Amino acid sequence: MITVTAGDIQKKFGAYRAKAHAEPVLVTSHGRPDLVLMSHAEFVSLRKRARSVIQAADLSDADAALIADAEAPAESHAFNHEDTV
Repeated sequence: MITVTAGDIQKKFGAYRAKAHAEPVLVTSHGRPDLVLMSHAEFVSLRKRARSVIQAADLSDADAALIADAEAPAESHAFNHEDTV
């Protein structure tokens, strides 16, 4: 990811706009990450992958039963020693 200052974006927007079609451009302000300039196609792709949240009460009885009956795979027992918070 390319990193540029807000001042550089103002001076050379066209150049960074072209680069944003190939990869995201991180824009910093006062030395801190502030914005990301990216292509519309990349933005749409990210939005499609965003997850939606529902409340447990909104689950169908069938989905709730599937969750209740689910078991962790055997490989997950290797992590039982880790602390939980």
